[in-house]
Amino acid sequence: MNLREVLKKSGRNIGIKLPAVRSYSKQLFIALKHLKSCGVLHCDIKPDNMLVNENKYVLKLYDFGNAVFAGKNEVTPYLISRFYRSPEIILGLAYDHPLDIWSV
Repeated sequence: MNLREVLKKSGRNIGIKLPAVRSYSKQLFIALKHLKSCGVLHCDIKPDNMLVNENKYVLKLYDFGNAVFAGKNEVTPYLISRFYRSPEIILGLAYDHPLDIWSV
């Protein structure tokens, strides 16, 4: 399931437990660190683009359809889903890896 589905089914409108939030956050930031070392920007981080395994212990980032290599990106206001859009995108400024951190 993606993270949004996990929140709907497991959270029952109250959210998920703090240890799960910590675990998912840690895994997500490890993924971002790896993307940065590869020079890649995901550009579409949102709960729908995070997969959680059956046991709900492992979170993986997926859907790299909007991903670009850092430094080879165009400034466009429609790059990211509006609820996760960073200030750089809204203002039409150049962007880099902090863009994905903002979405997290």
